[in-house]
Amino acid sequence: MFIEAGLTGFLNGETITRNKLPGHTNWWAKMLQALPPGRMNLASVDGCTDWSVDYKKYQVLVGEPVRIKCALFYGYIRANYSLAQSAGLSLMWYKSSGPGDFEEPIAFDGTRMSKEEDSIWFRPTVVQDSGLYACVIRNSTYCMKVSISLTVGENDTGLCYNSKMKYFEKAELSKSKEISCPEVEDFLFPFREPEILWYKECKSKTWRSSIVFKKDTLVIREVREDDIGNYTCEVKYGIFVVRRTTELTVTGKKPNSSAKAKYETFLILSTPLTDKPPKLLHPLESKLTIQETQLVSITTWSMLMPALVNIGVTEDFIKPLQLNASLPADTADTLIEPDLNVSAYTGK
Repeated sequence: MFIEAGLTGFLNGETITRNKLPGHTNWWAKMLQALPPGRMNLASVDGCTDWSVDYKKYQVLVGEPVRIKCALFYGYIRANYSLAQSAGLSLMWYKSSGPGDFEEPIAFDGTRMSKEEDSIWFRPTVVQDSGLYACVIRNSTYCMKVSISLTVGENDTGLCYNSKMKYFEKAELSKSKEISCPEVEDFLFPFREPEILWYKECKSKTWRSSIVFKKDTLVIREVREDDIGNYTCEVKYGIFVVRRTTELTVTGKKPNSSAKAKYETFLILSTPLTDKPPKLLHPLESKLTIQETQLVSITTWSMLMPALVNIGVTEDFIKPLQLNASLPADTADTLIEPDLNVSAYTGK
């Protein structure tokens, strides 16, 4: 027997006796240094250390291929599959429909579903493949287990994606933005340019010159408002196609706190809404959003030059409020810092 160690000693942090492995000095010590931070769902069932469900979840569309990797070799132990195998440990896979359900050994057919080193490959997936896949490495004295979640879903009606499986990105107007084609590393070949097609709202598109493509990434050099939407990348993998969809939202520029106001120009202010009596608020923190027909009273004044700002605005607003503060004619040639305070009150 290559390894002599007690699981109790391992869990309690006690000194563990181990034999040196031929060609792999102190391999067992390296294995035991791998308690990953943040993964605290540790339990021992039938003498097997169970790490519960791994944080990484696989989500794919029906008919797509997917590779599920045994997470034990990617963060739980400091050993790869070959090293574990040479140390006399075997890897087994089980499937269940959910946590606590009966785990059934997987019979691989070698075609649609196959075991390849530390992974299960599905070529392709079907809806019935959804569930938890537990990988277990063990010998007569050692056992460790973790489960991996796989969800296989169908496209939303009339769309090329499932809205519950989208990725999300945010961009700022006029700035550059990169949108990657996520989780496709297993379907790309080294030293070969990937064959990736991009769609917007599931339709092919003639992209403007400021949008370029670099390997698995779409680059928007200058974001515009009409760039909002769903971007789908399509990767060819043999006879299969893999799609990933990312929803891009676009926000406006951050307010410029050093802006200055001049005669016959308007300084755009915004303020949060409160249902309590008015109090001083800084004008550039956020926009005021109210319900249709709701009455709001806005009062503004300047801490430095009270006479420069018109006071008293009361209207019905049906969209985010933008308060226009103008300067009187006798300050036509004067620039001032907009050191204004704004109060908003619904009158509730």
